[in-house]
Amino acid sequence: MGRKIAIILVLIIGLGAWASAQLSPEYSDWAAGPEGFLLTKEENKAWDAVKDDREARDFIALFWARRNPKPGAAFNEFKARFEGMVKYCDENFGYEGKRGALADMGRVFLLMGPPHNAMNRGPTQTVSGTGGAVTAGQSDRGTDEVRAMAKLWSYDPARMDPRFNAKGSHILFTFYEDRALTNEFILDRSNREATMSFRAMGRAPEVYLLHPDLKTVPKPVSVPGGTAATEAQLATLVLADGGSLQEQLHAMRDLGVAGADQRPLWIHFGFPEGAPVIERFVGRVLNQAGDEVLSTFQIEAQPFAAGTERAYHLTFPLAEGTYQYEIVGLIGDQAQMTQKATVEIPGASEETWFSTVWTGLDAEQKPGAMLGEAYTFGSWHLMPLAVETAPKENQLSYFGYVIRPVLEEGVEPTAKLKLTLRKDGKRLGKPLSMNLPMVKVSEGVYLYANAINLGALPSGSCSLEFKISTAGTEASEKRVVELELVE
Repeated sequence: MGRKIAIILVLIIGLGAWASAQLSPEYSDWAAGPEGFLLTKEENKAWDAVKDDREARDFIALFWARRNPKPGAAFNEFKARFEGMVKYCDENFGYEGKRGALADMGRVFLLMGPPHNAMNRGPTQTVSGTGGAVTAGQSDRGTDEVRAMAKLWSYDPARMDPRFNAKGSHILFTFYEDRALTNEFILDRSNREATMSFRAMGRAPEVYLLHPDLKTVPKPVSVPGGTAATEAQLATLVLADGGSLQEQLHAMRDLGVAGADQRPLWIHFGFPEGAPVIERFVGRVLNQAGDEVLSTFQIEAQPFAAGTERAYHLTFPLAEGTYQYEIVGLIGDQAQMTQKATVEIPGASEETWFSTVWTGLDAEQKPGAMLGEAYTFGSWHLMPLAVETAPKENQLSYFGYVIRPVLEEGVEPTAKLKLTLRKDGKRLGKPLSMNLPMVKVSEGVYLYANAINLGALPSGSCSLEFKISTAGTEASEKRVVELELVE
């Protein structure tokens, strides 16, 4: 009896392990989809050995990285182009019971690309062969009699990647309509010319495999203009806990605007003017749990004067989600400061919304600045307000964005500013109300900017409350700035 129970337990454990190792529906048919056309023989064998979803995810990530023209880049141009072609095939080549990307025409389109020349032939026309080849069972004069609608796609070997090793004046694929008016076109595989075409198409998986020796997926670079961090730099980052400049660090972070649906993380590091100059920043971005590295970077530090500070700005283009980030500032290979924190990037909204109102005592021109660069607005780079004491001879600049404002036809877009001044907690006079012209800087993104003459305000402690609103929405944005104004 005991032996029978033991055998049953072994079977149950074995079946449980077998069941847990199976691929979920999300991955079980992946290789049977359009991506399967791109698999090399070695990759097919490797896919057959995949046991669970985690291995499947790793395999697919490496599959695309090996075909990425820039394997360390977050945007995979090849993957995006392939997915666009899949969508086109599904919309144009499908028929009852068959997905367009998996039909004969879809397969050729995905592996060979759009044809260089495409022709249609009706039932009473003929299809020319190459060099007098006898095709599809008809004449020996180099033509086929077409008894159904046919589509001919040809490719010029001179315009193809040399690794296709295509010969002759053209590569021809002929598709015959199997049933009239069904869009079911079957690839002719019966003639010598088709054999030549299939030979060229069979090389496609190797042609598109740009990095066959890649064993792991390179991490994308976290910040524009940076490069991937080295293992030694990341080791320094992991071990770093502050540094000689940590106590002097003044750090700020904001969610910036890079488009109507893009909220990059902006970081400001400030140090006293006399502090040693940071030479390089190294960092990484992790998932919310902190157990997976999503991207890394190293970048030469670019200091600039910001009032009484020497400041540095970093930009992190992040998608919606919650992340951990870690940054170390280096002089040589020695850590001078570190920052490790969590940030949440909100999702896109179709409604009108407002950015933070950014303020600063200084702004310098930055021609050619891109939308989304840290604390950059139009062609101006703002030095964010980092001190509470400000000379009255200065101006207080302020900038912000309005996303998807409600616009009236024929009316110039404007934002409304309500500015309330308080001294020692008491309001001084009536709030100032004024319209701020808005400039369109991107689709759905409008910029407003202005400055306040601090000389017109009373000396001493005061607060300025900004409220930005627009017509057509109840949403608004508020920002309170505390200042000690001195002569």
